[in-house]
Amino acid sequence: MDVTSQRKTNPRSITFQKMERIVKAMQHPENGVPVRSQKLFLTTVPNAFTGNDIAEWMMNKLNIKDITEALHLATLLCNYGYFFHVTTNGTIQIKEDNELFRFQRALDDLKKKLLHQWDFITMQAESQFRVLKDRKKTDKTIIDSQERAFWHVMRPSPDETSVLDMDIRNDLYTYRPIKREDAIKRRLEYLQQALSNRVRTKASQTHQSLCAFFEIFSDYDPFLGHCQPSNPWITDDTLMWDVLTPLVDNPTQLRVRRWSFNVKELLRDPTGVREFQKFCVSEFSTESLNFYLHVQEIRRCPLSQVKQKAETLYREHLAPNAPHEVNINDMIRSKIVKQMTNPTRDIFIEAERHIIELIKKNSYSRFIQSEYYRQLLMNAPNPMPKKTGIFHFVKDTYFRTSDSSSSDYDSDESGEQHHNNNALVGGREKEAKQQHAMVTSASGQVAATATTVTPNVVTNVEVTRPTSGAGKFHHR
Repeated sequence: MDVTSQRKTNPRSITFQKMERIVKAMQHPENGVPVRSQKLFLTTVPNAFTGNDIAEWMMNKLNIKDITEALHLATLLCNYGYFFHVTTNGTIQIKEDNELFRFQRALDDLKKKLLHQWDFITMQAESQFRVLKDRKKTDKTIIDSQERAFWHVMRPSPDETSVLDMDIRNDLYTYRPIKREDAIKRRLEYLQQALSNRVRTKASQTHQSLCAFFEIFSDYDPFLGHCQPSNPWITDDTLMWDVLTPLVDNPTQLRVRRWSFNVKELLRDPTGVREFQKFCVSEFSTESLNFYLHVQEIRRCPLSQVKQKAETLYREHLAPNAPHEVNINDMIRSKIVKQMTNPTRDIFIEAERHIIELIKKNSYSRFIQSEYYRQLLMNAPNPMPKKTGIFHFVKDTYFRTSDSSSSDYDSDESGEQHHNNNALVGGREKEAKQQHAMVTSASGQVAATATTVTPNVVTNVEVTRPTSGAGKFHHR
């Protein structure tokens, strides 16, 4: 992208383009602001227009209904130098009166008008430059300061109406003073916390962690793994909805195996929490788990019950000589005591994190390595996915229609031949149904049997598709 295109796409340049289009429309010879000779006291000012002309033109051409808005827009255009006041040199507020204004001209137009004396102007500028070059450094500084002060007062910047007025954008910062000591302290705390956490790791380690995570959870992804036991929207079997309910009596092997990934997966599953609670009861260590469950109740309860449940939880688990006291440090306990006057849902968030770490190190590790968890994993059902065969379109109606067509076709044949054909079709139909239900998921093969019935011949075809290599067809 070149410099010209960057300037055109700059937001500031886009704003100037809009302003220049307005000024160009104002200078239109027929539909623009009427520019004519204006009488001022005893003199005549050529090529000028009044504030009334500007306000009237903007309200008519720009569809502005408020006169104040039109005058404000005209003042902004005047401040940006598109037109200037004839009699005064300062930036003024345009009003609905007979003050005279004149459009600014470009430098090329000025050069055309002053072409007959342009050499004199160039020589004068060069002579002033040589005089300025021969002056001392102190004189240069003084003259430069005086000139800057003069133009700063007489010609302020376009975004300021007057240099003596306080700009509202600069005035906003006075109400927000920067406290340097507090800012430096916060910066130091942030850097110390960053050093202590050490959350920045190498990209290779991050990639390995992500790959390991996806390998572990790939069996639980319905797009990557098998849908166990089967997709109810395809097979019309609702067993999947029954085994995946929050609370079930016999969880599946995939569900039980997921509890061993981390403690969060166990506490996220209501069935896992129930089994973990049974194990903790057998070991007489239910205080931490009960505290965690009570904190979850406070987060989900109505706002009117938060204070009551928080006080009950504090008396039961955190107060001195509590019946089921949990092991937390004094710093967390003191913070909770200060907030008990007006408790919120997140009052026990630090205590909850501390308790989860204790559960992870103590009860959870014993639960995963216990015989109780092994029995759960061994006794858990593993429903196999139900797959439809290759020739699943062969239905009972096919055999029935084939049977009837065969009998009609052979109506003029002997009764004994017709009886033998019906018996053969019935036997082949039963065999086809048995072979159609066979699914071999371990070896990756799918066996399907289709029975083709002709008026006089019954042919049984078995199709076997291996996981690798070309398919083979066996005719019997």
